[in-house]
Formats: sequence, structure tokens, C-alpha cells
Amino acid sequence: MAFTTSLARTLCRLPSGLRVLLTRMFLLPPGSSKRLLTYAKLYINDYNLDNLGWAAPKVNAVVNLVKSQTAAGVPIDGIGSQSHLEAGGSSTTLATLTQLATAGVDVAITELDIKGASANDYSTVVKACLSVSNSTPLLFDGNYQKKAAYTAVAQALA
Repeated sequence: MAFTTSLARTLCRLPSGLRVLLTRMFLLPPGSSKRLLTYAKLYINDYNLDNLGWAAPKVNAVVNLVKSQTAAGVPIDGIGSQSHLEAGGSSTTLATLTQLATAGVDVAITELDIKGASANDYSTVVKACLSVSNSTPLLFDGNYQKKAAYTAVAQALA
């Protein structure tokens, strides 16, 4: 489920009644998607959800949107963060993932690139993911077992 940045910005600025109407137009009716997509997980996935500093208004708006929609019965399984960072920019990752997790759904880093990164930047992101209980963005599960994605990535790099 894609949720564009421009739509998120627009929804945040609208009066609450109009926001609810537009949100219902873009999200699936409660229960319908789970019947149609039994095995799929539905995520709101967007960029600029990777920094609780300068992007805090957007992070908080998405958290509030997910809370209100899941409370209304919309089957949202998670929030995905397309993380495009600069070297040294991983320091806010833990705080940001922790805030996203307050929505009560899974949290995943669905894209990650760190321009000019050191190994420490990637280590910081992985440690942040492991610290958030409902964060599942890694190639390993909660028991440190390889996910199918691990083999796919290893084969692609071979």
C-alpha cells in the first residue's frame, strides 16, 4: 500500500472531516483487503520517515493516521520507512523507529542507503532495528535465523 508524501502533507493540513473522507477514499474498507489478500501484509510505506528531528511532523502524522485507521478497522499491518540517509545520519534511527512503533503495527525499513556511510552507520541502523520489538526490516528474524530474503540477497551478490 503506497502512501505518497504529498498526500500525507495534504491530509495533515485538512480539516478533520475532510481528512476522514479523503482517507477513506484512499484506504481499503475495513475487512475487505484481508479477505482479498489473505497472505499479504499491508503497509503504509513512505520516505522521510527516517528522522525524528526535522521530519517529526510527518512521522507523527503517519503514526496518528495509522492509529486512527486501525482503530476504525482498516487492516494496516505496518509502516515502512524508505530510509535515504547521509553519513552520520543514522543517529536518530532508534528514536524514529521507536516513535513509529507507537502506532501499534510492525515497523520496517523497506529501503536503506547511506551516502558516504561508514560501517558504523549501518551498524547503528541494525542495532536500532533490533532494539524495537515490532521492527522487522532485517534479513534475519527475531531469533537471528536467516529469512528467505537473506538467501536472495546473497545469491544476487554472488
